[in-house]
Amino acid sequence: MTKKILAKFKVDSVELFENGKTLKLSPVYGKVGDNEDFWKYTPSGQLIMQVVNPEIEMNPGDEYFIEFTKNENKQVEP
Repeated sequence: MTKKILAKFKVDSVELFENGKTLKLSPVYGKVGDNEDFWKYTPSGQLIMQVVNPEIEMNPGDEYFIEFTKNENKQVEP
């Protein structure tokens, strides 16, 4: 059985460029609600990704759950 990791990140910045945007996220922190629990297990980190899908709308301050699941069916390129 594959174990999943659930993290809660907030959007720190959105940088627009010609064909898309760069999103920078970091783990939530605090002592209110579930943020305290997520901060306890993922107190630091950073996720940076470039997105070219125009339908993706993320704004600074938005919070997202991110699920990490190991790819058990990894295929290797020949």
